Amino acid sequence: MRPPSLSSASIAADRAVGAAGERLVLKSRLPVVPVEAEQITVTPAVPFTVQTSESSVTLRFTAPLSYHTEYQVAISGVHSQYTTTIADWSYSFSTPAVTLYSLIAHRGDEAQDDTVVSNDQGRTSTLITAPGVESYVATRRFLVALSNADPDSSALVAVDRTTGATVPAGTFALVPDRAGGCRR
Repeated sequence: MRPPSLSSASIAADRAVGAAGERLVLKSRLPVVPVEAEQITVTPAVPFTVQTSESSVTLRFTAPLSYHTEYQVAISGVHSQYTTTIADWSYSFSTPAVTLYSLIAHRGDEAQDDTVVSNDQGRTSTLITAPGVESYVATRRFLVALSNADPDSSALVAVDRTTGATVPAGTFALVPDRAGGCRR
């Protein structure tokens, strides 16, 4: 008789560092008896809940995971629903390193553009260079900055974080309104 061996596992490790609630799903080819939290060890320790459904054991991490960390998950005594066989499961995964972004603004020097740089594991890269960068945001795939090249317009400057390629984002003209302010 075959034991309920671990056949696959999945986790979105990049999302697990950003917020609590990410799931690690461990699957067997055979249905398993419900697994209790006491059977599971996560190293380094992180709080979790566990749910078993047929051949899947799902851990939901109730706190964000740490960046740039190797995690080990061990489950002891996984029982098959249909046989007396028992197996121990182990799975490991890594979370990504943190990437920090900084705006280097040259407010007193009109001739020099502002830059948004990244520091990824000690490597500094310039990602965006534009006049009057007011703010920026890093999304899952893009780095987007608001650039004010002149007092009457703003432009969105976007870069693909993976390839570094500039992505067309758009320009917005500011139009004076009747109240003395501006609108887009």
